[in-house]
Amino acid sequence: MPIYFIRPGQLKIVKIGHSDMGAAARMRYLQCANHEPLTLLGTMEGSRDLEYELHKTFDNYRLHSEWFRLEGDLEELINNLPPPATPEPKRKRGATPKIDDAMKRRIQKKAALKGDKKMTLQVIADSEDIALSSIFGIFKGGRKGILAWKPD
Repeated sequence: MPIYFIRPGQLKIVKIGHSDMGAAARMRYLQCANHEPLTLLGTMEGSRDLEYELHKTFDNYRLHSEWFRLEGDLEELINNLPPPATPEPKRKRGATPKIDDAMKRRIQKKAALKGDKKMTLQVIADSEDIALSSIFGIFKGGRKGILAWKPD
């Protein structure tokens, strides 16, 4: 699993973290809670133990928790990492691909899963790469219709 280095805006600080979900997914999650646009500076394969060792190694640059000043040996380490993979182009907010009948059936099938296979609407939206609000239009009655929907 990757260890990631994320920078907010043009600030000379960096977050050193580890993610089981992948660096790009973690960055999207962190972006929701950060007013500065985040940039993925690089990644390296490693465990939580390696992340902890990096935190200890660069403790003299630590600002708070997993945030560090981007300077000295830490900046040199990041500059020597291979560039991160180019992320997919960002869709404009609210831009969702047209939902065809096949996608509609997949979403309805996923919504009908029960027990440990049950998926949240956000997970369904992410799996289809559509906006969560787009799912509501698939079910008659919108949001309330999702709760009452039964598969054919």
